[in-house]
Amino acid sequence: MILKTGKDEILYLLTKVIDKFVSETGTTISRNTNRKNYEAVAVRLSEISNNLPSTAEQLQHDPYPPEYNPQGLCYPQRKYDITSSQIKDGYFGVLSNPRHFLLDACYIYLYGVGRKGFQQEPLDPNLLCDDDQNPENNEAELLRKDQVLEISKYEKGFANINFSILLYSIKCSREKRYTKGVIYWQ
Repeated sequence: MILKTGKDEILYLLTKVIDKFVSETGTTISRNTNRKNYEAVAVRLSEISNNLPSTAEQLQHDPYPPEYNPQGLCYPQRKYDITSSQIKDGYFGVLSNPRHFLLDACYIYLYGVGRKGFQQEPLDPNLLCDDDQNPENNEAELLRKDQVLEISKYEKGFANINFSILLYSIKCSREKRYTKGVIYWQ
């Protein structure tokens, strides 16, 4: 099973994290662009993320190197701290490539296991890719393997250029089909 990644994944996770945080603490969070509103959630996720170097096996997440902190730094200067700006950007869909420790902290807060453990036993079907996004079931990927058309060599001056055109059909939500082409240069 393939999990969502990037913007879709972090947007869904942070929405669920904020909902769970509000229901647990009873506090209200104004979900606007002011980063100060997300600071309590960021501190809670930072508590989890700063323990990640020592919990890789028991919580089933990626291993993280330990942080060397001789000065006894506290939030938000530690290596694995999550800031309220990261929470705000992820919640509003600006963060397309979130940090791995942010994802693992969200999974642990919501489901009690890291991303690796969740991928082995998914507990929420909303975090799984749809069948049309899954490369194994994607119609375009299947056609790509079968319908590569070789076009004759094109000579111009001293250069021989080989290229292929890949035609595939994409099914849209309104049952319309669009044909797209991709040119591969060799």
